[in-house]
Amino acid sequence: MWPVLQQKHKLRVKRDMMMILLRKLQPQGTDLRRRRRFTRRTYHSISPNYIWHIDGYDKLKPFGLALSGCIDGFSRRIMWLVCGNSNNNPSVIAHNYINCVKSVGVIPMRLRTDFWTEKGTMAVIRCTLRHAHTDYYAGSSSRSYGSSTGNQSIESWWSFFRRYNKKYALF
Repeated sequence: MWPVLQQKHKLRVKRDMMMILLRKLQPQGTDLRRRRRFTRRTYHSISPNYIWHIDGYDKLKPFGLALSGCIDGFSRRIMWLVCGNSNNNPSVIAHNYINCVKSVGVIPMRLRTDFWTEKGTMAVIRCTLRHAHTDYYAGSSSRSYGSSTGNQSIESWWSFFRRYNKKYALF
């Protein structure tokens, strides 16, 4: 909180004073932090093919490899993992999505993407594919956007991918 006040709000507060104020304002949170017991958010998905998480992996781009992946939020099944020369091109990601929907034979109820690359083309495809459905997530409600760090399922898989492949390659 101390750096936030300094950097974001341009307030000069002594760190000791900030700690005293936090102890008075949030005694439970301070106690949990002192004991290093953080409450983690839990992730819930109702069923398979309820929500798919799409993201690109840019760590290998210096080597000419751009990965694009999609994972089912419920089962953690990898729907696709494609290596190409670009994962920033919306048409490439849309092509991967359409091929996956064709091969699996299922349109997921929701799609979770980042704000940037996947947004425009995927939004149009999602609205088109889900416009005739009658559930709550029909049409424009079938997609959700957020930061890449908030897209936990696929980001968790990328972390696993990095750890597992360290013994085979350097990246």
